[in-house]
Amino acid sequence: MSDTIENQIRLGLRLVADDVQPPARTRAPLGRPLRVVAFAVALAAVLAGVLLGIVSRGQGPSARFVTDRFDYRPGGGSAGGAAGKLLPYSVDCCSALAASSATDAWTVGWGVSWHWDGSAWRSVPLPALRGEVDLSSVTAVDDGEAWAVGAQGDPRNDRVVHALVEHWDGSRWTVVHLPRTGVSSLFSVSASGPDDVWAVGMSFRRDARGKFSERLTRDLLLHWDGSAWSVVAVPWTLRPVDGPRVVTTGPDDVWVWGVAGEQVEHWDGASWEAVPAPFGPHDPMWGFSATSSDDAWAVGSYLHGRRSRTLAAHWDGQSWQIAPTPNPGSTDSGLNDVVSLGPDDVWAIGQSRRYGKLPLALFEHWDGRSWQITPGATPEILDGMPSLAATQDGTAWAMGSCEIDTFLVRWSGSAWTMAKHPRDQRWDSRVPRRIRRLGFGHCHAFRG
Repeated sequence: MSDTIENQIRLGLRLVADDVQPPARTRAPLGRPLRVVAFAVALAAVLAGVLLGIVSRGQGPSARFVTDRFDYRPGGGSAGGAAGKLLPYSVDCCSALAASSATDAWTVGWGVSWHWDGSAWRSVPLPALRGEVDLSSVTAVDDGEAWAVGAQGDPRNDRVVHALVEHWDGSRWTVVHLPRTGVSSLFSVSASGPDDVWAVGMSFRRDARGKFSERLTRDLLLHWDGSAWSVVAVPWTLRPVDGPRVVTTGPDDVWVWGVAGEQVEHWDGASWEAVPAPFGPHDPMWGFSATSSDDAWAVGSYLHGRRSRTLAAHWDGQSWQIAPTPNPGSTDSGLNDVVSLGPDDVWAIGQSRRYGKLPLALFEHWDGRSWQITPGATPEILDGMPSLAATQDGTAWAMGSCEIDTFLVRWSGSAWTMAKHPRDQRWDSRVPRRIRRLGFGHCHAFRG
């Protein structure tokens, strides 16, 4: 028996014990006859997958994949049930993270910009603009450049909110001129080089009654060619929960997808083509990353019994293949973000929550064969979804929000460790004084 077949059979046995479940309409525990049937079905599916060659091309014969046979049901919540309780106050700070090397990383947010220079995180001033500035995404370019996108305007007057792009040239941030986009906002930016940058968002229009209409909302795609930004026409309309996202690895490899949506669009340099959804029809895809047109990853969650479970799938250029992911004990878990660096180096971050407790950060890594939970600090997460950044030199950063602060954690090579960062002064007026006195850097972290 070959190693590949043996591995698939072993995996099938583990899935029977851990993840295979009866159909949604059957809630009663499996009796012995049904267990035997479930075992036979799962084992047959595994063997059939081997015969059909479900091991991904380019991943090597030892990579572990299984056919998509799970009984998916809606998990609910941003991390499939892993969200924590919401407090009546918050502190606006950072919302996006990017890195290009061990000495160059950025995080931006609501009027905030922090930079890592290899020794410390430091606050970097942004251009003085009228109204509020909300930067929702940042990308770092290898030569020391960076791009950040979001929206600028008066939150009390939605007529003057418009898309915003800022550029870091190595010494300062500047606002870059955009074509007319009307009332709009940008949610994501990605660059493959200094002359190939893509940004995606939405433009909003009013109906005959003067109200903004979802029916009239359109996806907004912009491209930087090294000299100017231009609007790119798209033949599709996404209907995501939290705005579209973009990932590019080059001028002929651009991916656009909707958060929690089922739609993925790919640009091959000549035309746009829809890519099948990676998961079941009711299961959210929260994170996406790619290194080429035939190497991409998607992560999310699905409901198994009464618990949310982590979920990951790989795209090989032809189809999606499920890669089993670990879950820490009896918890509700889900994956929120993923960064792929190559066939044997993929990072994912998510959340894991025990009943009645705040969710903790969950870190996983793909080594070309299987996903493993990585050790180290696991900060509490209160609001929003955590972000992840990683580079080819082994650098990895993660960011999220705890009660009234932002946490930053760094991969040391063997474990995740908490990192110090500048203080954020943007206190919500509803934050109690006893909480304000805690100052910054009070996020609780637990050793994983």
